[in-house]
Amino acid sequence: MKNCFICLLLLSLCIIVASRCPDSQFDDWKEYSGYCYFFSERSTSWQAAKDTCAGDGGYLADILSKEENDWISRRLNTYNDELHYYIGATDRQHEGDFVWENSGDALQYTNWREGEPNQWEGYPENCVEMKVEDGQWNDVPCDDILRFICKLPVTRK
Repeated sequence: MKNCFICLLLLSLCIIVASRCPDSQFDDWKEYSGYCYFFSERSTSWQAAKDTCAGDGGYLADILSKEENDWISRRLNTYNDELHYYIGATDRQHEGDFVWENSGDALQYTNWREGEPNQWEGYPENCVEMKVEDGQWNDVPCDDILRFICKLPVTRK
């Protein structure tokens, strides 16, 4: 009887502190390491993507470690799609100084493709995409029409 009480108590505590990502009829939010991630199915500009994420209480994803980058890359590979995804890195304020838009922090972890960032052919490339095929990053013009990844901390219920 005592063991049943302890099991019920532990189960109750788990339910009370259950983590939660936003409700979605399409199950688009995925949880990883204390954060929720939304992988868009529609394409838009970087600013519109940023605004969409903010409207859901989040921000364009900042990627802070190789483990996080690898998890996101594996998730993107499940979509069998060739479209790339905006993340929250930008150098719009100061050319060449990439920061995370949500915090303003300089990028500590990066996963640039060889030769990136590069302002290809002199065009301003102030936003960052993650390549679906390998999870590497590339700087692109902010008005490119891409999919995007939102991020927000898990809420406790």
